[in-house]
Amino acid sequence: MPRSFFDRFSVSSIAAAILGQVGTVIRHEVKLAKEEFAAKVKGLLAGGVLMVIAAGLMGGALILLVVAGVSALTLVWPLWLSALVGGGALLVLALIFLWIGSAVIKKNKDLRPERAVSAMRRFSRDFD
Repeated sequence: MPRSFFDRFSVSSIAAAILGQVGTVIRHEVKLAKEEFAAKVKGLLAGGVLMVIAAGLMGGALILLVVAGVSALTLVWPLWLSALVGGGALLVLALIFLWIGSAVIKKNKDLRPERAVSAMRRFSRDFD
């Protein structure tokens, strides 16, 4: 009489193999979730650094614009004009950094590990 596939393995060995595979998948998905979370935190930090740079440049621009206003009051045209141009250039630079930094933060603000969650959902659907 031919033996079936299931006759060669006990139920406990099959259950142990399945549980071992489930454990491996879960460990792998947790590792992926940690890596994805770390990448998003790194992106948030990069955006924060750009925002700090923008704030520093805006502070410098404000100082130069105040100096330009004071210089304009003294009616010394070359002094206030150069301060105004310098302050305006710093302000434009600060706005560029602010725009880039806010875009980076918007991209990384959701810390949920999307790839790991979707993989676990696919796994749970396949397992059901």
